[in-house]
Amino acid sequence: SGPSSVMASLWSVNDRSNSEVVHNFYDYMSKGKTKAESLRLAKLKFIEDYPLESSSPYHWAGLVYIGEDGSSPLHHQ
Repeated sequence: SGPSSVMASLWSVNDRSNSEVVHNFYDYMSKGKTKAESLRLAKLKFIEDYPLESSSPYHWAGLVYIGEDGSSPLHHQ
């Protein structure tokens, strides 16, 4: 029992930065990407969309994914 995967933050992150990454994470998952790939792509999109802020990993690197990496159940509905 329990969750098969978790996304967690390693440190306190700016709410705007965190919400951008998480929003894009779910967007990529809804397109059938795996969870790990969705998080990677969401971080890259943040860096692309906010180049001045992304110069510091503080804004995007704190989120990590732990667990099963199957494709999103959102895609299979």
